[in-house]
Amino acid sequence: MQAGGDGDYKKAFDRVASYFPAEITALYAAGIGFAASESNPSWRVGMEIFIFVVAIVFAGFPLWGEGKDDPPKYRRIQIAIATVAFAAWAYALNTGIVAELHIYHAALAFGILFIVNAVASRYQPMKPAPPVELPPAAQPAADGPHK
Repeated sequence: MQAGGDGDYKKAFDRVASYFPAEITALYAAGIGFAASESNPSWRVGMEIFIFVVAIVFAGFPLWGEGKDDPPKYRRIQIAIATVAFAAWAYALNTGIVAELHIYHAALAFGILFIVNAVASRYQPMKPAPPVELPPAAQPAADGPHK
C-alpha cells in the first residue's frame, strides 16, 4: 500500500474483513454461549473444545465456494489465512476454552491480532496470468510448417 490513496486503505480493510467468516463467527459465539450455560465443568470444557474445533475446521469453508475459477493453491492459501484469522480472533475474545484454561494474555492477543491483520491486509496471492493469445499470423499452420 502506498500512503495517500484512500482507496488503498479501503482495499486493505476489505481484504482483512473478507478473512473473518461471519457465519462461523456467529456459530462460534452462539456455541460458546450455549456451552457457558452448562453447569458441569467437565461437560462445559468438552463442549467448548468441540465448538472450537468445529469452528476451526469450517473457518475457511465459506471461502471454498468463492473463486471457482481460481487455482486450488490460491484458494488453499485464502482458506489458511481465514483459519488463522479466526483462531486469532477467538483467542483475543478470551471466551470459551481460552478463558476456561486461563491462557489469555492481553499483550499476546494484541500482538497476534496485529500480525494477522497486517498480513491479511497486505497479502494478495498471485493469480496465474491468463494465456497469451497469438494473432492469427503468428500461429503455426494446422498442417505443420510450410517451406
